Amino acid sequence: MNMNRGKIFTKETNKEFKIRYGTINNKDMKSVFINFTSWISLADNYEENNLLINKLRKKLQKLLYENVNENIFTKDLFIVDLDIRESGLKNKTQTFMSLDINLYQKGNLNFKNKILHKEMDYYIEIIKNELSNFEEFKFTKQKKILN
Repeated sequence: MNMNRGKIFTKETNKEFKIRYGTINNKDMKSVFINFTSWISLADNYEENNLLINKLRKKLQKLLYENVNENIFTKDLFIVDLDIRESGLKNKTQTFMSLDINLYQKGNLNFKNKILHKEMDYYIEIIKNELSNFEEFKFTKQKKILN
């Protein structure tokens, strides 16, 4: 059995995020994932508050639910896994964030399909905008020394 079936594209890296998407099985593709990683810190006006992580997760879930293309993906079946260590979310410190989103196909689009890539570009753009506009956190691609 060939274990090397996954495909990953590094979409872009900007000053805030490293962004990739792909599939774990491009021969019999049932799902695709989007991965954002970043270092985050609390914005200046915000206190330590673990509810902020849940607030961001719910905003992302709502965003995807409202924007999933039902012709391609199952609207009621997607996963938003936002991994932020709550203990690291303190004023004047950074903690690592990993956001994994899994979307499940209705059909059988091949990973090379241009429609699929266009769809992934769209999701990446709206997720990036939602994260960047979440004013409670500051995002940076690389860990920085904070004063």
